[in-house]
Amino acid sequence: MMNVENLLAKKNLLLQDLEDELITTEKKLRHCQYEQEALKEKKHELMLIEAGKIVEKAGLLESYDENELYLLLLMNKSQLTKKG
Repeated sequence: MMNVENLLAKKNLLLQDLEDELITTEKKLRHCQYEQEALKEKKHELMLIEAGKIVEKAGLLESYDENELYLLLLMNKSQLTKKG
């Protein structure tokens, strides 16, 4: 009877270890997902800055009409889009 109890105790310890490992892994996964989202946001911000630099380089930063620039970009989107 003692062997069965020992085996059961060992199995319970193993189960607890696996549960702890699962919790740790889930925390690591959430942290990685948070970091991935932060990197996506940073990349987006950098892309916006680069687009602003182009407007500045064209000499339009201080004087462009937002609606006109938007319309011009929309009308020429296919020519301005990177081709695969």
